[in-house]
Amino acid sequence: MELRTSSINFSKVRGSGPQIRTTSIHFPREVTLATAGIIGYTVGFSQDTGDHHLGNLKIKVETAIDGDLVNVTGTLGCRDWSGDWDDNYEGTIQFVVVAELAALTDPRPRGDLSITGMEFNQATQHFRSDRHLDAANVMPDNTIPLIARKDTGVRVYIDYDANAGLPLINSLSGFLTVNSGFTSETQIPLNSITPMRDNLIDRGQVNHTLNFTIPENLCQGELTLQCKVFDTANTVLLSRMFERTIIFQEHEPVRMHAVAVHYTGQSLDLAAPTLEQITGDPAFSFMEVVYPVPEVLITGYQIIDYSEDMRQANIQDGCGDGYLHLLDKLRDLRGGSSDAYFGFMPNGFDGGQVGGCGGGGVAAGPFTGFGVLTQETGHAYGRNHAPCDNSTRCGNPANQDSNYPHYAEFASDSIGEYGFNPRTGVVFAPQTNFDFMSYSGPIWVSPYTYMGLLNSFPLSSGLSSETFSMRMEEKSNTKSTFQPLQKISTYPNNMWTRKDAMQLYLWLTIDRERKVTREVSFVFSSQRNNEQENETNFTVEIQDKDGNVLTCQTLYCDCSECKGSCFPKKFRQFIPYYETSKKLVVYEDENIIYEEEIIEVPKVKIESGIDEKRKQVKVHWKPLDDNIKDLWYLIHWQDTDGQWRGLDIRSTNTEALVPFSLFGKRKKMPIRILCSAGIYTSITEYTLELANENEDDVHVIVSENPQSGLISIKVVSFNKTIIPSDIFWYGENDNEIGRGRSLHPGKVNNGEGIIKVSVLHNGKKYEENIMANKTKEAITCKKLISNSEKLISNKQQSK
Repeated sequence: MELRTSSINFSKVRGSGPQIRTTSIHFPREVTLATAGIIGYTVGFSQDTGDHHLGNLKIKVETAIDGDLVNVTGTLGCRDWSGDWDDNYEGTIQFVVVAELAALTDPRPRGDLSITGMEFNQATQHFRSDRHLDAANVMPDNTIPLIARKDTGVRVYIDYDANAGLPLINSLSGFLTVNSGFTSETQIPLNSITPMRDNLIDRGQVNHTLNFTIPENLCQGELTLQCKVFDTANTVLLSRMFERTIIFQEHEPVRMHAVAVHYTGQSLDLAAPTLEQITGDPAFSFMEVVYPVPEVLITGYQIIDYSEDMRQANIQDGCGDGYLHLLDKLRDLRGGSSDAYFGFMPNGFDGGQVGGCGGGGVAAGPFTGFGVLTQETGHAYGRNHAPCDNSTRCGNPANQDSNYPHYAEFASDSIGEYGFNPRTGVVFAPQTNFDFMSYSGPIWVSPYTYMGLLNSFPLSSGLSSETFSMRMEEKSNTKSTFQPLQKISTYPNNMWTRKDAMQLYLWLTIDRERKVTREVSFVFSSQRNNEQENETNFTVEIQDKDGNVLTCQTLYCDCSECKGSCFPKKFRQFIPYYETSKKLVVYEDENIIYEEEIIEVPKVKIESGIDEKRKQVKVHWKPLDDNIKDLWYLIHWQDTDGQWRGLDIRSTNTEALVPFSLFGKRKKMPIRILCSAGIYTSITEYTLELANENEDDVHVIVSENPQSGLISIKVVSFNKTIIPSDIFWYGENDNEIGRGRSLHPGKVNNGEGIIKVSVLHNGKKYEENIMANKTKEAITCKKLISNSEKLISNKQQSK
C-alpha cells in the first residue's frame, strides 16, 4: 500500500458551480484499489465580492484508476442563499491518495491493448455522438441517466496496436468486476471480438466492442466497474485496468391496470384476453427495455363488455369514435388512481388503419400488438407521434410532435442515437431504426422519447436527472468530451403532480356553430398528471355565487379532435374544483359561448349483502331525494395502497357486484358512490365487511419470450401493488441459477427438467415449480403447481 499527497487549485470563477478539476497521481506499478481523502481545504468568496452569508458549500474528492495512474476529481463550490452562482469564489483542496499496487511478481500489462472508453446503455445512450450527429444534437458521453433495477449494457471500446511487436491477437475477451462496496461480482462478456484500432470502431457493429450485461439485481446505488481485456489464446497477459463509477436513479415503474375487453361489435363475439395471455405478451418485455423504468407492474385485472365499431379508415383523422369512447370508459375505471389503464382488445376485430389509441392516462389496443402497447402507453403519458416526412416511407398519423429532433441526415423519425438491448446484446443503428412513437419500422427508442418519458415517472428517491448528469461529468476523466450542462436541461420537466385535489372531470363537446354540450361529469379527489396535447382558444371558468373566478383553465384536446379548424372538438379534462363552485362558463377567446348554474344533488343511502357462494358482495343504493331525475353514478373502491379505482363505468344503475378478490387479506374495504346530474357530485362513502378474513389473491405468472429467449415472471394482485424485493431461480438440485424477474436460457440445462422460482414480498415467500424444456431452437415452460400456501388462485398456465 502506498500514499501520495497533492492538491487541486480552483481559480476565481463566477456564473457556474460547483467547479470540477481533475489531476493524475502516478504510481510505480499498476493500481488495483485506490481511494482519496481530504486532509485540508481553503474556500471562500473572493475579496472583490464582498461579505456574504454562506448558503451552500460543496467539497469532495473521488478517484478513478487508469493503470498506474489514479485520477483524482475534486469538486468545490461556494455560494450564498440567492440560489445562483453569481459571486466570485475560489479555493484549494489538499488530499491524500491511498493505493494498493499490483504485486511485483505480476506480469506487466500488455502495451498493445488500451481500453479507451465505456458506454453505459440500458436502451439508448449518448456516446461519441459528434461522430454521427449534427452539432445541435451532440450531447456529452453517458449523460442519459441509468435506472435502478434495470439491466445495464456496458460496451467497452478497445484500441489494439498490431504493430507493437507483440504476438498478434486474433480473438479478444475480458472481464468486468462490479463492486458495490458491499459485494463484488465478475461478469464475462456476451461476445469475443477481433481487436482493431480505436478509430476504426463502428458503434453500429456489435462485435466492434466487447459487451457486458450487469444484471438488474446489481443495478442499484453507486457501482465501481473495473475492466481488463486479454487475448483468448493467452489469458495471463492482461491490459491495464480501466475503472469507472456509475450511479443509478431510483424511478417508479410503469403502473398499468389491465382491462380486458369482451368485444361484441362488428357482429363478433370475441372473448376477453386472459391475464396469462396479457402478461405473456412479448411486448411487455420490449417495453421494459425501451422505457426508462425498472419494470412494468400489472396492478390489477378486470373484464368489461364493449360493442362499438372500432374501424377507422384514415389514421390522419385520429383514433375514431370506437376507440375514443372506449378511452372514456377506461377513464371512468381509472377513478382517482394515477395508474395507466390499458384496454386490451381481443384479436380478430377490424380497426381499419388505427392500431390503437391513447391519451390522458389511458390507452387501448390489441393485446398482441407488439408496438401497440408501447406506443399507446406513450400516448397515455403525453407523448405524440414522431414526425413522418414522407408518407410513401412511413405512416402519416395525426398528432405529430413538432419538437421531435431531426437527427443529422437520418429520417425524420430516426432514433438518432445507437440503441442497445442489454438482455440480448443487439445494437440498433439510427440509419435503419425508428422511434416506437412513429409509424415506421423496425422500432426502438430515441433519446428524445426516452428522456421525455423519464420525466413522466417520478424519482422514488435519489438523484434528479440534472444532478445525475453533473455526477457523471464529475466521474469522467475525459472532460473535453463534455459540453455545458445547460444542454442537458433541454429535456421536458417532470409532468406529474402527486398531491390529491378535488377536480371536475369535465366532458364537453363544441360543434362548428359553437353549440356546447356538457355531458354528465363528476367531481372527485384524485392524483392527476398534467400532460396536455393540443391547446385551443377555448377556456373554462368556474365561479362562486358572487361571480368571483375560482378556476380558469385553457381547454386542450386529445388525439386529432383539435386538428386545424375541424369540429366538433371533444374535451376530456380535469378542472380544479372548490366547494363554493356555483357556475361554469365557457369562453372562445373573450366571448362567452356557454353558461351553466351548478345544481346540488343528494347523497345516497347504501346497503349491501354477501353472496358467499359466488364470492361477491352485492351493493345497492338509492338517492335520499327523489325529486332530481336523470342521476348518474360511479362506484369507486379503495385498494390497500389507498388509491380509489372505478369498479365499473358510469351508468344509471343503482346496484353493483364487488368480487372478494378486491379485498385482498382485508375483512373490510371502503367504497364510495358518486352521484351526478351534470357537474355537482355528491360522494357517499361506505365500508363493506366480510364475515371472515379473505385470502390474498396473488398471481405469479411465468412465460417465455421468444424474441429475447428469456423466461420471465410477473406478480399480480388485484388489490395492492406488488414489487417483489427478491426473486431467486433454482435448478433441479436446488442450486441457485439466477436472480431477478428474468432468467436467461443459458442458465437452464438442455432437455426437460424442473426449475423453481421463489418470490419474496413483504416477508412472505411465493414459490412456483416450472417445467422447462430447452432445445437448440427454443425454450418452453409451464407452471406445474400452486405454491404451498395456496395463495395463487389461477390454474395451471402454459404458453
